[in-house]
Amino acid sequence: MIPQVDVVVICVPISATPAAITEYGPLLAENQALILLAGEAENVLHTALTHTKEGVEVLLVHNLWGPQAATMKDKNASVVRTARSGVLSSEFEAFLYKHGAKISHDAPGQHDLMMGVSQKLPTSISVALAMALKDNAIPPEDIGSHATLTSLYSILSMARVHSQNPRTYGEIMSTSGQGSRIVLSFAKNLEKITTMAEAGDIEALCAVIEENRRYLGEGFLKDRMQQALAVDATLGRVLSRD
Repeated sequence: MIPQVDVVVICVPISATPAAITEYGPLLAENQALILLAGEAENVLHTALTHTKEGVEVLLVHNLWGPQAATMKDKNASVVRTARSGVLSSEFEAFLYKHGAKISHDAPGQHDLMMGVSQKLPTSISVALAMALKDNAIPPEDIGSHATLTSLYSILSMARVHSQNPRTYGEIMSTSGQGSRIVLSFAKNLEKITTMAEAGDIEALCAVIEENRRYLGEGFLKDRMQQALAVDATLGRVLSRD
């Protein structure tokens, strides 16, 4: 079948992607394209460029929406082009544009680092939070009556992760590449501020928050706070029903 098509798309679990590329990549001929729908870029693209002929186009697309999304309109997608992304790759990207996807163009390392922020770390936090609830014998049914609007964000994320296929999130947490830097940095900084908190060093904690505010910037914080207030209106109604 491969010789009969212009484009071959590989979409398998992250951990299985390199093996799939190794198996099918050498079968592609020049003037065909290999499109990789994958959540990890550096290792995957290195494998693809190594196991395909020079004339084979290579493009990675990471759609940042799940199987429950009815449409890709206004959904984020990360596109990682290579030196071998050509006309067929551009046509595939145009298909995403046509259906309303919001595309970011990333370098491989940049993609993996940002996935550490948007996928790897949030998933890890959600899993660790559920483990903490279990370790401290906190009944899930008591959470809602003690939740604040801020804490409910974390609870909803935890519920989302644990309501879907564990394999999906296990794959996300085990991705290699630059994303691991984010999780390790978070763990290091969590230990740092926990030490400050246990020592009662409020001034040091305030200084950390102020430094963070300066880094994030007034514009970013203002825009995201407006979004948070809009979400709060919905979450407030959720809390009132618990």
